[in-house]
Order: sequence, then structure tokens, then C-alpha cells
Amino acid sequence: MAALSPQDNNAPVAVAALNSAHSIIDVKRITKESDVCVKINLDGSGIASCNTGIPFLDHMLDQLASHGLFDLSVRATGDIHIDDPRTNEGVAIAIGKVLGDRKGIYGRGHFAAPLDEAATEVKLDLFGHHQLSYDLLVPTKRVGTYDTQLVEKFFQSLVNTSGITLSIRQLAGKNSHHIIEATFKAFAKALRQAIEYDVCSGGSVPSSLMVAFSSQGNKALAAAPNSSCRVGEVKRTTKETDVCVKINLDGSGVANCCTGIPFLDHTLDKLASHGLFDLNVKAIGDIHIDDHHTNEDVALAIGTALLQALGERKGIFRFGHFAAPPDEPVVQVILDLSGRPHLSYNLIIPIERVGTYDTQLVEHFFQSLVNTSGMTLHILQLAEKDPVHIIEATIKAFARALRQAINYDVHRGGSIPSSKGILSRS
Repeated sequence: MAALSPQDNNAPVAVAALNSAHSIIDVKRITKESDVCVKINLDGSGIASCNTGIPFLDHMLDQLASHGLFDLSVRATGDIHIDDPRTNEGVAIAIGKVLGDRKGIYGRGHFAAPLDEAATEVKLDLFGHHQLSYDLLVPTKRVGTYDTQLVEKFFQSLVNTSGITLSIRQLAGKNSHHIIEATFKAFAKALRQAIEYDVCSGGSVPSSLMVAFSSQGNKALAAAPNSSCRVGEVKRTTKETDVCVKINLDGSGVANCCTGIPFLDHTLDKLASHGLFDLNVKAIGDIHIDDHHTNEDVALAIGTALLQALGERKGIFRFGHFAAPPDEPVVQVILDLSGRPHLSYNLIIPIERVGTYDTQLVEHFFQSLVNTSGMTLHILQLAEKDPVHIIEATIKAFARALRQAINYDVHRGGSIPSSKGILSRS
């Protein structure tokens, strides 16, 4: 990763805080070629109104607002062409200026966002040193009419004017559109973390948000439409198996699982414990043949119960990522409750069995769960360890990432977490 240095930019920029120092900011950037006007409400709800003359950039700015949960208005006029790098740069510079006031915020963010054909990780520090580390390999020169080289230039311009330190790292994927979109989503989520008000820092928090930020418990209560309904119950009967699953997403981590496969029972117990949901699984299957059918049908039933419990997915975070164990990560899991089933799995488990459990069934378990839950799931191995350690780290990371994704987001106010206004169902 190359660290890029800032460049001078002498274009006049007017910045006016219209409300509090944190909330609504207007920026106007005027050059001989174009006028760019940007207005951001950092305490908005994810509404975007962007017209830059560059359709793909407008789409990415819409993703930025929707997933960062701030309102964003961008207007660019003047000597604009369909792939004009000056407009791309001007918009980034204007947005960068908005990040100048950092009083009372956390200042740091870290997020990894997946699509079904890509995953990208973003780390940022608003109290940084004008540094960009950019490690994306976008395989095509254009997405639509947009020059993909402008992505790096966009973030470099934003870094130059905001003064932040920003790291962008590609984790998976070869689809250009999805790589770029995952990057903007990860940046939006990391930025949302970074601009959260830190009530311990002495910063000024708008009075309208004081109730929501008074305690972590109040946050969840303010955002949750009706947590008592988040229960899914499924019975699946085939010629090979009879499976009953009940999941309570707002439980306390209690598991009661009996599948006839001891290692699978142990795994499900870890899943519930680290995900903090209650899980009941009863399965009778043809394990006298092998564990394949029971392993698969249990995962299919859990995925279906999860989808049922989530309902329309209103108000949830939707995305989750976690690396386990935190001190020396072995596995990283990134997931999106998007309704688009996709599994990317690169675990290398060096032995065929753990006890009596066939280690090939780990991938099959997650593939089956993905198919019925409709989630996008990336499982990335970061280090070599013994087989049990690898599998347990995977389950723990998955459970923690899922917990993040199903939690209620206080900023979303019960809305569906998608720029489309709707999420697919598997």
C-alpha cells in the first residue's frame, strides 16, 4: 500500500455552519471550470439529492448518504463532461471540507462491507495526517461511463482537504462495480462511527439527540420497533431428516441443541453464546449413513428461521464484521443481510475430521445457511492454526458479525437499511 501525500488546492471554498457546529454544513467550491455546492446534515436520515453530471458518481454518493445516515445534497454546474475528473475532484474536496469540525466526536472508524462479488475494508481517523493508503485492484477501466481511476483521486482529494488518515483495502472480489460500491459503503459506515458524538469528551451534542445518546440501553429502545416479535420457528421434514428450529434474536445466548452430531451441537452452542440469541435445535437424521443430510438441513432451517425472525429488517444495522480472536485474528467474517445469497469461503482446514465430524461440512453448513437466509457472507482465513481453533474462530466471528447486523440502529429510526428502499428476500 502506498501512502499518498496531499496536494495544494487554491480554489476558494466558503464554509458556513447553518445550525450547530456538528449538524448542517454548506460548502461552495468555485473554479473557472465549475461550481460545486455541497450540503450535509450529519444528523440526517440518509437522504441524498445529487446531480454532478456523472451518473455513477451520483450513485456512489447516494450509497454514501444512505449507509452513512446523513443527508447529502450535491450540485455541480459548469464545464462538466460525463467523466470529468475536475468535477469528481471538486465534489470530493467539498465533502472533505465538511469533515473539518471534529469537536466532540469519536474520530475513528473501522468497517468492512461485502457485496456478493466483493468485500472492502476501510479504516479512518478524522484526527489524522493527510494520508491515504489505497489498495484496490479494479479490473476494468470503466464502470458505465465512469473512469475507475477517479475512485482513488476522489478519496485522495477528500483526504487532502479534510486532513484525515484513510486506509482502503480490498479483501475479495473481481467485479469492478461491486468493488467500488463496497468501498463507498464501508467508508460510509466507518465515517458514521467516526462522527458519532462522544458524550465523555465534553463535545456539544444537539439536544434533539440527548435522549438517544444518554445510555446504550436507551439507544436500543429508541430504535427498536418491537423487539418481542423477532422470533423465528421452523419445522423441516424430509425423507432423511426431521428438524425443528426456534431462534429468538433478542435472547441472552441460551442454546438447547440436540442434532445427534456432538461437534455440531458444540458449534451451535458457541453460535448462540457469542451472538446473544436463544437457539433451540432438535434434529433426527440418517446419521447412521453420515452427517451430511443432518448438517445441511439444520443449517437450512436456521437460515429460514433467521429470515423469518428478521421480517422486513426495518431499523437494523444490516452489515456486520468481526475478526476472531481479537488479539491474534485467525478468521475474519463480513456479512450483509441483503437478501442476496452468496458465500465466499477460503478456509483451509488441514485435517479431514474433528472427532467424528467431517471438516468439509463446515463450508456446506454456511452455504446452506446462506441459501435460505439470503445473506451475503465472506469468510476469510487470516492465519494458520490447528483445525479446532480455525472452526471455533469462524463460528465466533460469524456470531459476533451477525449480532452487529441484527442490532437496531438508533439513527435509522425504523427505516429499511437500503438505498433502494427495499431489501430482497431469499
